[in-house]
Order: sequence, then C-alpha cells, then structure tokens
Amino acid sequence: MFATVPLEPLALPAPEPFSTLLPRRGIAVGTATLVSGPIGSGVYMAIVELLAKASGAGRNIAIISIPDLGVGALADAGWDLERLASIDVPASEAPRAAMIAMDGFDIVLLPIQAVGQGWRRVAAKARERKAAVVVVDRGGDTSHRRSILAAAGVDAIVSPAGIRWDGPLEETVFGRPVLEISVEHHGRVSRSASAG
Repeated sequence: MFATVPLEPLALPAPEPFSTLLPRRGIAVGTATLVSGPIGSGVYMAIVELLAKASGAGRNIAIISIPDLGVGALADAGWDLERLASIDVPASEAPRAAMIAMDGFDIVLLPIQAVGQGWRRVAAKARERKAAVVVVDRGGDTSHRRSILAAAGVDAIVSPAGIRWDGPLEETVFGRPVLEISVEHHGRVSRSASAG
C-alpha cells in the first residue's frame, strides 16, 4: 500500500496577468523574483498587485527595509494585514533579517541594496524553507546586483513599463490606473497590461 504525500507548491498564487506571464504561473518558491524599474514606472504598484492574491490566500509576507511601501495601498488591493510584517533595518542587515523571517514567512521582500555578500546565504535559506523572495529595484545602477541575482538563480524579472490612466477622465477618480508590465525569464520577454 502506498501513502500519498502532499507536494509542496512550486509557486504561490499570483493574479492575472502575472500568472500567465510568470514561468511557473505564480510566484516561484525556493528562489527569487526581481521587480525592477525606474522610480515612477510602477514598481510598487507591480508589487502590490503581484502579491495581493498570495496575501489574500493566507500567505505570510515580510517586508524588509522598504518602509515607503504604503499599508493603505496594500489593504486596498486585498492584502491580509494580519499576515504582514514590516521590518525596518538598515539594508546591510536586511539579508540577516530575511533569513530569520523565512522561518515564519512564505514571502520576503527585500530592497536590491540588500543584495551583496550575504545573498548566497539568503538564496540557500529560501531553497531550504521553500520561501519566495521578491527583490525590489527602483532605479539606479544595479548591473552588478543583477549579475549576483542571476548567479543565485533568480526565477523571473518583472519590469513595469509605466502607468497609464484608463477611463473617461484621465488621472481623476473616474479613471483607473493600468500598469504595463513585462516579464523576463531566461532571456525571453512576455508583455501584458494589468488593471490596477
């Protein structure tokens, strides 16, 4: 007689259009997803939208060293604030805080400034704990950090291309923001638009 063992998910749930664009149809566990773009491109909106379904499904999320990600926007997008921790430490301490957080959180958000010498240990802990790491890059020269992420096995790069307004009166309460995104995985890029 055989016993069935439940399999751990390869990805946590993500809403459309992210689920159709991401290589595992969700937020990969045991690895990192990079959300990258210049300030004003919609990086924070992409994070809020990308993780809303996982948060709403009861996943615990730790936001480390990203104090300006607004709790109001998270609540409006359906995040479960009871399962959210915001940990404000210097970027140099963020890798250590992330490794500690992975003992109780399914998803850990880190600023790209935290990617450096301790990154390989963070990646190893994510693989061990089956945690999803989301690295946030809001502009600047990050080519050396991207190479570290690539070497450590980043699963996908989500790049917002900007926010446009859709509706009868643009940029008013009657319009709605629409985020243009692209997702890169192993050099292939898929494009889509996400209503915010």
